[in-house]
Amino acid sequence: MFNCVDIVKMGRKLLISIYTFLLIGCTKFAQPNFFSNDGGSSAPIESNKNNLELENLVISNLTATSMDVSISYDGDDNNNSIVRLYICSIKLASGCDPESGDMVTLSKSGDTLTATVDLTTTQITPGDLLKYKLVSSDSDGLSGGEARGFSIVPNANGVRLVNQLNFLNFSRDASNSDQATASVTDTDGNIYIAGYSNGSFGEANGGSSDIILMKITSSGELDSKFGINGIIQLGQITVNKDRAIEADYADALTIDSEGNLYLAGRTRSDLGEEGVSYDMFVAKFNSKGELDNSFAVNGVAQLGDDTMGSLADGYEYVTDIKLTSNNHVVVSGYTDGSLGETNAGSNDGFIAKFTDTGVLDTSFAGGSGIVQFGSVTATGSATGEDIIEAIVLDESDNIYATGSTESAFDEANAGNEDIFVLKLT
Repeated sequence: MFNCVDIVKMGRKLLISIYTFLLIGCTKFAQPNFFSNDGGSSAPIESNKNNLELENLVISNLTATSMDVSISYDGDDNNNSIVRLYICSIKLASGCDPESGDMVTLSKSGDTLTATVDLTTTQITPGDLLKYKLVSSDSDGLSGGEARGFSIVPNANGVRLVNQLNFLNFSRDASNSDQATASVTDTDGNIYIAGYSNGSFGEANGGSSDIILMKITSSGELDSKFGINGIIQLGQITVNKDRAIEADYADALTIDSEGNLYLAGRTRSDLGEEGVSYDMFVAKFNSKGELDNSFAVNGVAQLGDDTMGSLADGYEYVTDIKLTSNNHVVVSGYTDGSLGETNAGSNDGFIAKFTDTGVLDTSFAGGSGIVQFGSVTATGSATGEDIIEAIVLDESDNIYATGSTESAFDEANAGNEDIFVLKLT
């Protein structure tokens, strides 16, 4: 039999048990993703998605005067993000910072941020190279949207017809001096361009200026199957870093019926043999953009110390290159040295002929392979500056050369420089 004290104690225990049960139950069901013993679950409590997620910037409808910009987005339910596009003109400053140029703020349209940019109100002009950078901010968090790059602005009168090998193709590899000096086309309309560069177009620069040769397709794109991504550079890899350390220049270019390329120029390096001053050279490349090792020494014939000895102590300039019907190579130029005979004074014009294997043609010029219009051939009348500028061959492989002279080749000089034309059989 319970007395009053026992009943009170039992009541207290019952109240504590009920309170504890209710407290545990409420805590349990307030927890998101809490799974019950019977395998059920309660749905998580959802909150607004305030952080901004950006993906895939697109520049479209680009004309000489305007362009559209768009980028997909998600989140930002509280509308506190800011997305801006900055642009600057490469034409005005090649290393420009977009954030120092013009700016447009993108606005929401469905699930996309968009803007139409009126280029006439900016520093961008028709035919320009536009550099852009997307800058975004959201205090709730941000992912994606890091976008920067370049776009070519069309000319006002139609499609831009120039492919500039600069930032779009090579980024900082094209930041040094690059010059094209000769070009030729093949039967398929591909364009081959020779020149020299202080940068690293095709490979690491060998030192000073390197020879470069590139192939551009008929559609205006670098041919990735030629050389390294469309370019061969006679630098540290192709020639060797110890042999291409001085200045090398391409001056003339031609192509044969099989697509082999012949490049002539001058070098202070050891492209084919040990160099002396500025030596004339001829390099042969196959249709893939590789040096032809069956031609001369590893593809390069150089009139250096091995071939000419002390006769190569002068400075040689190359002006033209042509092929005979059997692919012998004829090169013209001028020199202050004595390649073929004793120099008559100042610069003498010369014509050199190589066989198809890259050695001097001993059947030409009395066995030397080189005709120099010096103190012997010009009978002492070539004391002035004599420059052969161009050559052409006829069907019988006779050589015709033209240029200018301060001397008296065939008659008394009329004063200053006279034009001359000569024929070699």
